[in-house]
Amino acid sequence: MKSKLLLVIITLSLFSGIQSVQCQEAKKFPFDPYVILKSWNYDHLTKTMGEGEEITATSNGQIYLAGLRYPSELLGMKGKMEFSFRKDSIAYFLFRTERTKKPMPAELIERVKMDTVARRAYSQENARLDSLHRDSIVQALNQYNRGITIQDSLRQDSVVRAISEILGTPISSGHAGGTERKAKFSALWINYGFSCLYKDYVNFSEVTFSFSTVPAWVVNEFGVPAGSEILHKTRISTRKFSWTASMLAFPQGAAAMTYSNVYFLLEFSDGTKFLEGLPQHDLNYRADFTFEDYNGDAIPEVWITVPADLQAHQVRHYLYSLQMKEPSQVFNSDEQMPMVISVQNNSTIKVTFPDGTIRNAKSAEPLEITNQTVPVIPDGFTYLRPSKRNNDGSANFLGGIEIRTSEQSPSLGIVEIQYKHTTGGWIPDQIKLLKNQ
Repeated sequence: MKSKLLLVIITLSLFSGIQSVQCQEAKKFPFDPYVILKSWNYDHLTKTMGEGEEITATSNGQIYLAGLRYPSELLGMKGKMEFSFRKDSIAYFLFRTERTKKPMPAELIERVKMDTVARRAYSQENARLDSLHRDSIVQALNQYNRGITIQDSLRQDSVVRAISEILGTPISSGHAGGTERKAKFSALWINYGFSCLYKDYVNFSEVTFSFSTVPAWVVNEFGVPAGSEILHKTRISTRKFSWTASMLAFPQGAAAMTYSNVYFLLEFSDGTKFLEGLPQHDLNYRADFTFEDYNGDAIPEVWITVPADLQAHQVRHYLYSLQMKEPSQVFNSDEQMPMVISVQNNSTIKVTFPDGTIRNAKSAEPLEITNQTVPVIPDGFTYLRPSKRNNDGSANFLGGIEIRTSEQSPSLGIVEIQYKHTTGGWIPDQIKLLKNQ
């Protein structure tokens, strides 16, 4: 059993898949739930992890294979990973760990039994129990239950903290009166294209991975296609107002990692709602967003990233101001990408932007080509990041674009463009050529 558990952990690690641009350096699960949910099926699962323990169900009197179960380990807990099937895909999968409740001390059990017998006898004779005796038992029981509650709280906090280090702050979390079928505690995260639901019951805990789709009211109120997935959802609070933000996208197929439409939804605490559709492109991969103040107005902007390829080598960037609540676009990489890059006299890089702006840069070393226009192949930046802050609190950006004479040719280096913040947005300022190391 131990060797099989180790095999499952190693196998899941090998198939961790791609992560979004924002979580490249962050902590991760030993597997990528997004890739498993998007691309795995029964054949893939059994080929990767073996036959597993069958989970069966009944429909119309017929028994069918509903899933497979494997010994596994997650977040330092040992348990079992259960994969549930839906036609030719993984509908969801969950990690379940069971535990034995701390036994009540034998002495306390005996005292409770004796007290029960005594209570019945005294009750029949219309007598009263000695209150001090009764209080001592109640105190002992309360102390025992407090110990169980503390253990539960420490365990729940540990799991939430571990998942939050990977997925960020949960959208919701809280306690409830626990029963055998109702969780005592639950927490929900939606990030990196999937949802993660942690539930702690009386005698076991579950961590479930699945996709979240947009609720009916979003479809009805905004016309978002039914079946659109929630890629990321978070809560933001400022001194001025607070809101819930959701990254939405409509998949191009049931198991597709590409999306035809991408939106972000803002739900403010006062009931105001806004939906913004991103510019249309043929291929959009797993989009994401962050919030930070880049223009110095003390209100965080929405910085949205949309990879143009599976490995996120080329990424589109869109920034929206929320100063008036309704999103207002202040940076669009589609419009800020160079239109033409040309090399002159083996040393000068000439960059022409869509609005006709031209910027030149000198190369410290002779280039391998001369007097030639370099096609702007990328569908997005190789990188775009904020640089130093200006005196007014705003930030300039540095955008890098890898240049090649063709898609198959070796890289000539990276044209790095500084975008300077001005009133209302950012404009290209200085450029330079960074040679490959």
